[in-house]
Amino acid sequence: MRRLFFCVLLATVSCLPSAVSAQSPWRWTDISKKIGVRQNRPVWAVAEARGYWFITDGLAFVKGGKVKRLNGSSGTDLTRSLRDVGLTRVDDIVSDGKTVLFLKNVTTRDATFEVVSFNGKQFLNHTDRLRAWFDPDEGIASISGNGGKWLFVTTKGKVRVFPNLDNLRSRPEATSGVEPAVPVSDLSEDYRSDIGYSFRHTSPADNRAYLPVAAVPFGRGWLIAQRSVNTTFLVYNPLTGVEDVTEQIGKIERLQAIASNGRSVLIAGTNRADGMTDRLRLLTPTGMEDLSKSAAALPFSSWNRALIGWNGSSWMILSGKHLARFDGRKFQSLPKTKDYFLSLAGSSNGTFLLGGLVSSASRDEVPVRLTAKLVSVKEAR
Repeated sequence: MRRLFFCVLLATVSCLPSAVSAQSPWRWTDISKKIGVRQNRPVWAVAEARGYWFITDGLAFVKGGKVKRLNGSSGTDLTRSLRDVGLTRVDDIVSDGKTVLFLKNVTTRDATFEVVSFNGKQFLNHTDRLRAWFDPDEGIASISGNGGKWLFVTTKGKVRVFPNLDNLRSRPEATSGVEPAVPVSDLSEDYRSDIGYSFRHTSPADNRAYLPVAAVPFGRGWLIAQRSVNTTFLVYNPLTGVEDVTEQIGKIERLQAIASNGRSVLIAGTNRADGMTDRLRLLTPTGMEDLSKSAAALPFSSWNRALIGWNGSSWMILSGKHLARFDGRKFQSLPKTKDYFLSLAGSSNGTFLLGGLVSSASRDEVPVRLTAKLVSVKEAR
């Protein structure tokens, strides 16, 4: 199953240029040598926490799969430590900036997922305690962390906020706070069937066209989006409750991408039958900005396959091999990427990390030979 999802994703997500023009706002550096073994594997997922980068190739440990933590010129192999706490493979990595969660079996809908956290010092396996909050026919659709709290969207469209993964004996906040106020548990079966775990995190899975339910950090809580006929947007703050901001954001029938830097949220969607993105918004603590016209000249017509990241200064949007930058005011189209990038993470120090596969500028198809690629991208000014 893991290889199946890998092959499907490769068919639609492409990579970076090895070189860009002198006017590029970013500097690209190939750091693939830090991976170690690169043949017959990708860099499948990347994440950042406490100034470190975390990467996985998604392979089973018994088949040579590796998970690493990188910092500057040095790197640490975490594979043995993760094996010691029960994992046999890491399919994905998510972070709240301080703690990372290593995930296995996240594409299943039968509560067979596995979750291990790492706070920089200690690995903890939370699998059994988390599974207790899921039905036997329920899985994970997405995970986002904010200030030590973790919000899980399930494949049944439910939203669950866990204040502390180390102590799950009391019911999660969302069962007494979010769920009664946000009718995600009543998501119709039509929309539930469109839910799927996406390794891109910011846009739908490859076999899905939109995001029926999504949640990203916003301030001290989350912005939660849920489709009814159109998409409803609610800000959930554990201290103040729920605020409906749908009218402020405007009508969006199908949500195609959503990404957060903690303070602002970039939202893309469509009201068109052909699925082309025609609604683009930036939600900030002071209001909402309509970016639809300024983004009209971007080299891709839909955001529903977009990787999106924030580096403390700018947003990167990578859709297929098409690349764009957003500085909070205007969009800039950049040269197409050369390599196939499957994952993107940002750090507040002006750096992005992209992982994927070696390719060539003349080839859009998936490389026959798999060779891992890792690239650091920094602000040029």
